[in-house]
Amino acid sequence: MNYATYHDNLITEKRKRELPPFLSSNIFRIFLTLLAFVLLILYVVRLSTVSVKGYDISALQKQVKILQDEENKLQFEIAKNGSMQSIQNRLKTVQFVPAEKPEFAVIAPPIVAVR
Repeated sequence: MNYATYHDNLITEKRKRELPPFLSSNIFRIFLTLLAFVLLILYVVRLSTVSVKGYDISALQKQVKILQDEENKLQFEIAKNGSMQSIQNRLKTVQFVPAEKPEFAVIAPPIVAVR
């Protein structure tokens, strides 16, 4: 096989592989360009939306951390003020006296109706 035959076969194969006419038209190229541009714009808009949401989530996580710290402080204060030693110290400041010997009221024996 000589070069001319090889070249002719190569050109024939290229022609067989040619695209259909609508794929090589200018309108199709313009359509593809516009489609790529629209997809690029949608991608940028979506990316910016996601980044804003990420910032919002980060700010809310900081707020949650602050509120958890405050809750822990309040829980500590509740436990401290609820301890027996704290209660006894506060009772001394209001000048209560301890009960020496409590007296209980005696009520008549309970009466139950019988059928």
